[in-house]
Amino acid sequence: MTKNSPSDVLQQIENHYASLSPSGKAIAHYIQQNPIAVLSQSTSLIAEKTGTSKATVSRFFRQLGFDSHQQAKEALVQLREQGVPVVSPSSGVLQHENDSKNLANTFESTSSEALTDIAKLLASAGQVTLIGFRNAYPIALHFRQQLKQIRASVRVLPQPGQTLSEDIIDLTENDLVVLLVFVVEPDNSNLF
Repeated sequence: MTKNSPSDVLQQIENHYASLSPSGKAIAHYIQQNPIAVLSQSTSLIAEKTGTSKATVSRFFRQLGFDSHQQAKEALVQLREQGVPVVSPSSGVLQHENDSKNLANTFESTSSEALTDIAKLLASAGQVTLIGFRNAYPIALHFRQQLKQIRASVRVLPQPGQTLSEDIIDLTENDLVVLLVFVVEPDNSNLF
């Protein structure tokens, strides 16, 4: 890559968007929605996903100021190595839309009777044990803080340096265990 070569594909798309052909705009939209595609997909696959040709994809990268798709890929790798996040400008909006959709789906699939039953279990249990592994641990900590405002005997497991079996040995039939987890959808191509 020469000294004056562009370094940020997404910025170059914004800079050149008005001058792109309809096919170029289709490629631009795809890459903005899937920035990892520049790194992980071949010119052929990008062409297939956007309904264009390999030649059109090659022209697209040249229009942005890159010599080739490979040079655009190398530029993104260099940005990542510098710690620059490679995300689309609209990723925050898309994430908010996904989060809202996931919350709506959660509440649609949960009946009010089930929520009432859960509330009764939380209120009547001798001890509430919240288990959160990895990224769910902070959620378990927050849930503990909320429950502590309305009841006693709430704990979060596993404790640092302890195995789960060491901590749950004292559970009784009057106790309630809440397992908090994150489920990742198989298609996480929008994640970078």
